Amino acid sequence: MRIAGYNLDPVIAIPGMAGAVLLVLLAAWPSATSWPEAPWFILLPHLTLLAAGVTGLCFTQTRIFFLSLFSSLGLFLLDRAAFARPDPHEANAIRLIASLILPPLAAILCRTQERGLGNTHGMARALPVLVAAGLVSLLPLIPDFRQAIESTLPPFLWTREGGLRIPGLSLLALLAALPFLWFKPQGESPRLGPLIALSVVFIFAAWNSPSSLFSPSSRRAALILFGMLGGTTLLLAVMETLWRHMNIDELTELPGRRRLKHHLRCLERNYVLAVVDIDHFKQINDTHGHPAGDQVLRYLASELRRHLHGTAYRYGGEEFVIIYEHQSYTTALNDLDDLRDAVSRKEFFLRGSDRPARKPRHPHHPVRVPSIHLTVSIGAAQPAAHFKTPQAVLEAADQALYQAKENGRNRVCHVT
Repeated sequence: MRIAGYNLDPVIAIPGMAGAVLLVLLAAWPSATSWPEAPWFILLPHLTLLAAGVTGLCFTQTRIFFLSLFSSLGLFLLDRAAFARPDPHEANAIRLIASLILPPLAAILCRTQERGLGNTHGMARALPVLVAAGLVSLLPLIPDFRQAIESTLPPFLWTREGGLRIPGLSLLALLAALPFLWFKPQGESPRLGPLIALSVVFIFAAWNSPSSLFSPSSRRAALILFGMLGGTTLLLAVMETLWRHMNIDELTELPGRRRLKHHLRCLERNYVLAVVDIDHFKQINDTHGHPAGDQVLRYLASELRRHLHGTAYRYGGEEFVIIYEHQSYTTALNDLDDLRDAVSRKEFFLRGSDRPARKPRHPHHPVRVPSIHLTVSIGAAQPAAHFKTPQAVLEAADQALYQAKENGRNRVCHVT
């Protein structure tokens, strides 16, 4: 999806646009009075959050499980205090505490490594969630605490009247937590953080729906609809993570064999297939160890993403498959030869356990790092009279790869 010159990920853009549309509709449509009265409508956000939490627990996404439970608790308490049996002082206290706790809680859960629930790490993760749930449930019941909140002047807790009535401290907490949520943690899906960040924004909007932006008749509808959108986004985060585990190679972060098979089934007439193999890869593993081999695979994957105009897949071991669609055979072969040349010209330096992640500006002493001269052999083929199916073309490209190996390696061979 491309908007105003920027590439947008549809998995992230669609929930974001849905939230923007919902915001405009609720602000412009003040007649939404009868929706929240239906019992099934009031249950919708809790059902979506329950679905996200249970799915997250089943697929070892405890952060989604904890966030869903805490969000559902906040929605229930706020709906009861603000609409079911109105107590504006209690509702304000719940809104402040829940909105203040949720962003840093989500950031902490997202930046800690996922290790499941049934162990000491899972129990340690559950502790701050239980403390947060206790604060949201018990503090608003203390009269002195409610009175302290109501007597605090804006903008320390509340924005000024006439604007959005949102707890100012909570808004600062949300803005501070978003960068920790948005950027990709190591080993996680690059979409997981943004989706969780969007869900936190939606839940935050739901809890602060009693704002001057909405008419009194549509505020409960805003609470329910934004809560439902937050639960749906959390469920989407679980599904996206599951899809990534099934389709993306963890080591190289390239699409794996499952995605390759799907792409091959979708190919039509005009395409080129190529198989890329690292020369002497077994020797690299035997000499430098398997961690060094993993570094080489990650490096080649980065080169494939940087230099190719086709789509690269991890086929298995040290082999990669590249698919070119709607490009001439000559263009694809030139692109493959550019890749081969780029890999052979660079000297690959192994990263030791004591090597810093970034090169220091003023190193105290020179570090002697072992290097490897890498080359790749490539075989390519396109549909022809004697191999018409994608599988047959892939086998022909694999045969061309063996020819490149036999001819001395570090070359591109193709089926004519």
